[in-house]
Amino acid sequence: MMQLHEACWLAFLVVVLVRGTVFTPAPMAWPLLAGWLALLAAFAWAWRQTRRPDARGRRWGWAYYPLAMNLAFTLLGPTIKDATAWRADDALAGLDALLVGENLSLRMEPWITPWLSDLMSLGYMSFMVLLFGALVFYLLRSPHLARCYRGLFTVYGLGFLGYVLVPAAGPYVAMAGRFSTPIEGGWPTALNALMVSRGSNHVNVFPSLHVAVSLFLWLTLLRDHRRLGLALTPLIVVLWASTIYLRYHYCIDLLAGAALAGASFLLADAGQRQGAPAGGLAAQSDPS
Repeated sequence: MMQLHEACWLAFLVVVLVRGTVFTPAPMAWPLLAGWLALLAAFAWAWRQTRRPDARGRRWGWAYYPLAMNLAFTLLGPTIKDATAWRADDALAGLDALLVGENLSLRMEPWITPWLSDLMSLGYMSFMVLLFGALVFYLLRSPHLARCYRGLFTVYGLGFLGYVLVPAAGPYVAMAGRFSTPIEGGWPTALNALMVSRGSNHVNVFPSLHVAVSLFLWLTLLRDHRRLGLALTPLIVVLWASTIYLRYHYCIDLLAGAALAGASFLLADAGQRQGAPAGGLAAQSDPS
């Protein structure tokens, strides 16, 4: 039986393939098509691998997801760029206007100072350390591997689906002319700006996975490794604030990301309490 994270990830792969091959003005480039088909074939392998009786074999199956997540993120940019020029920034900004009035990044302009820009940039970049640190820790050391990965890749499957269906560039691009104060600081600000300009796929706005992933991992760490989760709390709060301060997200992105994280955490926890099916690891004595 297919588990929730598998259904979400498969749905994302199918939708992006249909979007890029059927609802598109031109055929998908062969390198992109080959990449997506490889992810789909590897998913079938991982589905079987995570149902093996031996812990090492299952671990190899779970390792598919971090690798697939990184490749899929890279492929999404050119895939959506070739499929459509439409971006949802106006719609997202309109929803923000209904929810909070003036754009929150515009409201934060009076707060912009070099030291705060550096702090926010460090917070934003810390997402990568948090994500990959958690991925490696749970894969190799934690007895709660399956529960964490089930929830996390439910987040990623649905989050990437949002990028496909609601592609947007973010306020720092779509609203650039409305900001009067540039975000300037020292080397942390410059490094973060460079990482975003080179690492973004330019459709990764709705929902905010910086919020969704960090919130899910924070809740998971508070449950599984409470001291570590508590120690990371100030960093997590700065990370969330940075998404608005640095003009990368609309408020609605953060709300959608928080809702996605909360739902995925609760569903993964419910699956754990009920006992994992054959592909899970929670009910076994050597869960990793």
